Amino acid sequence: MFSPIGQSRRCHVTHYRHRTIRGVDRLLFETGLPTRYYLPADDVRTGLLTPTDTTTECAYKGTATYGSMRAGGRITSDLAWTYPEPKIEAERVRGYVTFFNERVDVDLDGERQLRAESEWTESAVVALPSAD
Repeated sequence: MFSPIGQSRRCHVTHYRHRTIRGVDRLLFETGLPTRYYLPADDVRTGLLTPTDTTTECAYKGTATYGSMRAGGRITSDLAWTYPEPKIEAERVRGYVTFFNERVDVDLDGERQLRAESEWTESAVVALPSAD
């Protein structure tokens, strides 16, 4: 279900105008779906994320909780998620955060990765009202 944690790769996740959400030298990615890079929460700028009421259930990992991000006058809802209490089989994702690769730019070892195409490709972006 998951690949081993890579210790030698450097991952940067950016969203909207190259605002860096994270740079990390450890990652965990899931196979069988669009690649999801699970980043240690301690290495993520979680202050950029606002918790939402959204939850989803994964038969393998458990209940996910989500966070949205405000950047450049826009809000991207449910951009990132985590499993605060993963199932025993997925204990390795405890304390990790992942993002919709369809909505962010991911660079691994300095190389931009192709954005995934999936049912989640269309970002839930809401323009904020102008301050004018």
